[in-house]
Amino acid sequence: MSASNTFRDVFSQSITRFVDMLINNGDISWFATAILVVLFVILYFTEVAKYMLIGIDKESIIQSTLMVFATLLIIASYQLLFDNVHVLFDEIGLSIQEAATGKRDPFYLFNWVTYSLTTIFLLEYARWRRHLCGTLVSCGHCFAIGHVPY
Repeated sequence: MSASNTFRDVFSQSITRFVDMLINNGDISWFATAILVVLFVILYFTEVAKYMLIGIDKESIIQSTLMVFATLLIIASYQLLFDNVHVLFDEIGLSIQEAATGKRDPFYLFNWVTYSLTTIFLLEYARWRRHLCGTLVSCGHCFAIGHVPY
């Protein structure tokens, strides 16, 4: 396992522990449940007001009921759901990167950009330093990005 994958695993585990701590904390859990109940009550009164004003709207009642159950389902199984979604999108991103660059290292693009910017800044610094010291009158405008001079 590469160092970048190890870093990502440690970061993911830290976030998971943090979110679990927030959810299992009594005050935060109580507050989140209270907000959820308030929003469900507002939804219920909205549906009752619609019924009193325009009559029964089966589609709206079904949609609201499904939204309540979907919200409860997501809250009950957030960790499993978000872990699977994260893995799915991570694999899609790494597959696109592999098709474009031939590498599956998650930090490949970051390392390449860091190397390129360092090279550009060092070349510019060396050019001006030599120019100001009088050892080199002009070296032209040569920038190196990665291993390809532009």
